[in-house]
Order: sequence, then structure tokens, then C-alpha cells
Amino acid sequence: MRPFWDEFVEFKNSEEGQAWMIKNQENAKQKQYHHHLGSGGYRTAIPKWQKLEQEILGRGIEPKSMHWPERAKYWFFDHGGTIDLEIGKIVYGESSRE
Repeated sequence: MRPFWDEFVEFKNSEEGQAWMIKNQENAKQKQYHHHLGSGGYRTAIPKWQKLEQEILGRGIEPKSMHWPERAKYWFFDHGGTIDLEIGKIVYGESSRE
């Protein structure tokens, strides 16, 4: 990143860069569902979710999310959803309840 830093700063200070920032801020204000990943992002969250599913499978229970597409499953977990460890049923989080 260092070799490009000066060019990046120049872009951010340009009219085009300022327009992009304003557009991105407006888009962010419209966001309805906010993720709960923390600083590790998907890199640290996905292994935890996979471990949760494996733990439930290890108990001989198939989690209801087992055959969901990964994108849908990760969105669900990312927005506060989880799986009941005893029966494999999905448990909706506050924002995923809708």
C-alpha cells in the first residue's frame, strides 16, 4: 500500500474522490441490516459457524441450516441468528427476525 499512498491521498482530496465519499455515505445511511462480525470479519466468523454446525452434527442432529446456500447461511449468522444446540432449530436474531 505504501507505494500508492500519495496517489490515494490525492484521489481522496480530488473532486471525484469527494463525490465518491459523499455517495458512499449516502448509501451507508440507507443500510437497514448491520453486520455483527467485529474486527476479524468473515475470516474469523466462518470457522466459528462451521464449528457450531459440526458440534450439532456430532450430536447426531442435522442443523436446519445445513443445506442452505453458504451466502444465505452466513448472512443469517452475521445478523444475529444462531442454531439451538439441543435440537438444531434456527434461532432468529433481532434483525433477522423480519
